[in-house]
Amino acid sequence: MLDKRPDTIHQRIRAHDRYQVEFKLEYELLPKHRTRYKISTYIFTPKSLGVNQHTYAKAQFYRDLQNYVRLKTPVFTLAELRNLPTSPLLHIGQILEDANWLHDPARHDQLSNSFKFLCAILKVGLRRHLRFLKYTCRHKASSEDKASGLCVGVQELLDNTYTIAQHYRAYRPQIQQAGRGEILRAYELADEAISLVIEEAFNKTFALVDKCMPGTVGADLKAQLSTQAEVEVNHRRDSGYNSLLEPEGDNEIFLFRTSVLKKFTSSVLYLKLAVKREGTAIEQILLALAAGLSMIFATVVAFYAQQRFGMFTLPVFVALVVGYMFKDRIKELARLFFLRHTQNFLFDRRTMIRTIDNVHTLGFLREKMGFVPDEEVPTPIMALRNQGLLTEIEQDGQTENILCYTKEVVLQGAAFRHVYKGGPPVTGISDIMRFDMRPYLRKMDDPIERWPYLQAGELRVARCVKTYHINVVTVYTVDKTQEFVKVERTLITLTRDGIRRMKHVRDPDETVI
Repeated sequence: MLDKRPDTIHQRIRAHDRYQVEFKLEYELLPKHRTRYKISTYIFTPKSLGVNQHTYAKAQFYRDLQNYVRLKTPVFTLAELRNLPTSPLLHIGQILEDANWLHDPARHDQLSNSFKFLCAILKVGLRRHLRFLKYTCRHKASSEDKASGLCVGVQELLDNTYTIAQHYRAYRPQIQQAGRGEILRAYELADEAISLVIEEAFNKTFALVDKCMPGTVGADLKAQLSTQAEVEVNHRRDSGYNSLLEPEGDNEIFLFRTSVLKKFTSSVLYLKLAVKREGTAIEQILLALAAGLSMIFATVVAFYAQQRFGMFTLPVFVALVVGYMFKDRIKELARLFFLRHTQNFLFDRRTMIRTIDNVHTLGFLREKMGFVPDEEVPTPIMALRNQGLLTEIEQDGQTENILCYTKEVVLQGAAFRHVYKGGPPVTGISDIMRFDMRPYLRKMDDPIERWPYLQAGELRVARCVKTYHINVVTVYTVDKTQEFVKVERTLITLTRDGIRRMKHVRDPDETVI
């Protein structure tokens, strides 16, 4: 059955930049000992782009695919971040209450991790809160309900972020007892990152209020947001942090600094990946078996010829040559037969997922890719791809090359319970894939065409954009079930200059183009 849409898988597909498509998948741990997911992505490409099994090898595909696997950021609302006992904000205070924390290296590690967790969780909490504000702005029926909802939401944002920031900054005197060491450095880096995250949220909320709420009420909210954003800028300036935006400068240092801070605070979620080719032992055994079968044939031919014609005769010589010729072909055909039939259960690569300290193995993921003919694509997948008014015209007289990329993820639930004991609960992993679309652009026509037309007795020329469409259909299954539990389609519109736009197609009646 299609589109049950379980809460165990969350997907987001977006354009990361002009040339890369980013797939972000979040896998939740199931109550079972093992959690298993399988994701198959079908990429439908026009044949005119020349991307097929003869021109696009597996090695090149994996070179164009960049994987980031990390722990899923624990989810807290802003209010929960202030009050829940499992919040890293409160966990910092619990550690500092221990009289021996200064002399305990384990406590130092817990503090550093809590600083990073706080920033990462706050960033997600602010993003979710902003999403709620956007939903309020779009879906409230009356302007009065919209204004009321925005006022309450923005005030909650201001109050909660102020409380969280002040609570965290109140720990500075105790942290400074450790001296100018790693703990104080980690605290200050996280403080700088938190300030940037809060200011960014205020800026985005300001833009939303400016768009959705004109008038005196909106002006008052914008004034409060502007004031609090300036408070964060002044805090960074007074603290001697370098992440200060210069309106008239090139801001090279600012951009580099924000990137470094993002990596630092996200490092608490990083995992260690060990990639290796899968099935090498089985492959060698099958190749040896193929060689054995071919050798049996050649030996039988040789024995028969010697028994029939004697030892050193011309027929025996011819039989040995012919036997060797067929032996070589039998070996190659047997090798192809075995490899083709092992593709159903063997993958191209296996990646072991471990904690960054290499202590805990959290699971593994397996990957394989290949081009498949139309008739091997499941009917529901092809039906979803063919949705849209212009599809029949678009596909008339030509077919597409279909690339199938399959990933199987297996997570060990028990191992996750030993990660960051005492910290916020870890409930899954995030799998971020960035796929480079540049191989699809090489055979495209110029992005702009000039089209003549007549108007008012004069010949004019219109500017037309030449686009190509690539359909991506993603299928999810959970725990070895044979049913498709979730199917989604994304239409990627490309020109030779890169990604022009992306559109997610979920409604069966939605027009694609």
